[in-house]
Order: sequence, then structure tokens, then C-alpha cells
Amino acid sequence: MEPSALTVKELRVSRSSHWVLGPVSFSVDPGELVVIIGPSGAGKTTLLRAIAGLQPSSGQIFCRDEDVSDFSPGARASALVADRDGLFPHLTVQENVAIAGGNAEDLQVTLTDLGLSSLARQYPGSLSTGQRQMVALARALLRRPRWLLFDEPLAHVDPYSRLRLRGEILRIHRRIGAASLYVTHDLPEAFAIADRIILLREGKIIQDDYPQDLVSHPADLQTALYLGATTQVSTNAVINTDRFGQVSAHFSAFGQQLEVPAADSLAGANGQSRKIVALGSPYSVVISNLPPERKKDPIQAEVGQIVGSLFEGDTYLLQVETEFGVLASRRQSGDEPFIVGDRVKVKALPTHLWAVPA
Repeated sequence: MEPSALTVKELRVSRSSHWVLGPVSFSVDPGELVVIIGPSGAGKTTLLRAIAGLQPSSGQIFCRDEDVSDFSPGARASALVADRDGLFPHLTVQENVAIAGGNAEDLQVTLTDLGLSSLARQYPGSLSTGQRQMVALARALLRRPRWLLFDEPLAHVDPYSRLRLRGEILRIHRRIGAASLYVTHDLPEAFAIADRIILLREGKIIQDDYPQDLVSHPADLQTALYLGATTQVSTNAVINTDRFGQVSAHFSAFGQQLEVPAADSLAGANGQSRKIVALGSPYSVVISNLPPERKKDPIQAEVGQIVGSLFEGDTYLLQVETEFGVLASRRQSGDEPFIVGDRVKVKALPTHLWAVPA
């Protein structure tokens, strides 16, 4: 089996005798793009800088089978593209890229590949923010890195240039087959580009998962809230662990008896009642009409009330007040409409919910 292009083992960073990162361990395969997300101060930029050799750290960093932990930044097989382009204003585009080294042929190939040949003799001050970031990307690629490290490279780019530059980053990543780490605060961007997502919190890896599994099976309540869970049902549930180790939570809500997949952290409570929170998205709850005679029923069990409606083109995002609080439900715009104040029937889809400890 081919070794991982990047392997991090027990990496730690301390400041003023306080650990701000770690220990963290993970690996990235050649051609894999791993996005790092987390709240501000979680350690995302610190992690990238430690891997690049720009931040003193302990632990081990491997490039394939070679331990590069003690290598200088220039001797590592990495290239870092930061949120600020770091271009020298007195140098032309070509001169800024050439600083990374390489020969004249490689320089021209790189400029051509990124569509920068026509800008080669211009100075950074005459370029847009997106163009400047493209030059920074060209400079990184000239080193022919095995690791590409991106620290919010699109944070200061206008929306139009942002989409184009993101496409270029993905194209280059796939073409050169590097192991890429990409830090962003933009969750839609993270899910759009990631092969895998690492969630950091307070310097530690909370979850390392595929994008779809991160959303459908968050590690804990705080993770779900960070990712934007719109359904939160707090209740008592009986926990069951089957012979295959699959954990589920059994409880009543919305007039239904529900069996919901649950986090492994609840496995130790097999057969016991525990306080849980069932989490979900706008697709976890569906609403429908109540019979006319029930239009004035109180808000309890399966009865809810529309308290907000947001038209989003193909769908409506409806806010529904229930006995468990306000939930969101998405409904196709072509379906029978509801208006604010309508009493509706609420139905949960247990396979679209996920239970974690309260």
C-alpha cells in the first residue's frame, strides 16, 4: 500500500506554557483534499503553520515515510497559500512567482497554466484581489509541492473571483495529486470541495469524517449546532445497543414512537433511560395539513404552527413551532403552500435524525 503523502503524529503546539494545539494525529493521502473547520481560535492556522515548519511544535510529521519534523520550512515538501497574498509590490508578477525557484521553463509553464502570462509584467498594485491570489498560488506551485496548505485563500476575494479561484484550486489539486489541507470558515465551501473534513475545537480533533457523515452523524451537540442543525428534540430515551454494536435511542415525539440512530458515546447506557438530543436538518421533519376540525388544536404532540416562511426559489424554508421548540422544515415551492399562523401536522423521519447525549 502506498504510504500517505502527509502523516501527523501527536503534534502539539504550546504558547506561554499552555497547549494551544494537540495532540492531533491524522494522515492525508496523495490527491486527497482535507478541509479543516472549527470556530475561531480552534487552532486551524496554527496547525497549518506547524506542518509547514513555521511554528515550533512537538510530535512527528512525515512526508511519505520520511520524518521531516526537524526540517526547515524550505526543506519540507510543502507550499502555503495564505489569506493574504504576500506579494512584493516592487516586483512584477513574473518576478514574484520566480522567487519560489525553479527554472525559466517551469516558470513559463506555471504562468501559462494559471492564465497569468498576459499579466507577467504587471505589478501587484494593478491586479484585483483574485488575480493576486492566483499569483500566490502560482508561486506555491512552482515548488512542485507534495503538500498544498491553504489558509483561507478566498477570505478576501470578491464573490465572482472566489468561484473562479476555487475552481482553479480544485483543478490544480487534482492535476498534481498533492495532499491538500484547506482551512476555511465557510461551511458551504468546505462541503463543496472536501474529500474529508476535520473539525477542530480548542486545539483538538473533535471529528474526522466524510462530509456527509459529519452532517448526519455529528460527534456531539456542540458540533451539530456549529454545523447548523435546525431540529433539536430534547427528551428522555431508552438506549439500545444491538449485537452488531449499533446504538439507537427509543422515545416518543410528535405523536410517534421513534427509533433513532445514536452516537457511540451512548453505548454504555444499553437498556437505560438517558437524556438525549435528537438532531436533524430541514429534511428531518415533514409537515402536512391537519383536518379542518383540528385547525385550532393546541401546539402539542403532532400539532405545530407555522411561525416563519422564507422563499428560496425552488423551496420554502418553514419555521414551525412545536412542543419541542421551533424547528425548520423544507418544502418544495410547487407543493400546497402554508402561511404564517397555519396549524399543521408535524412528522419526524427517524432515519434523518441522530441522537447524542444532552
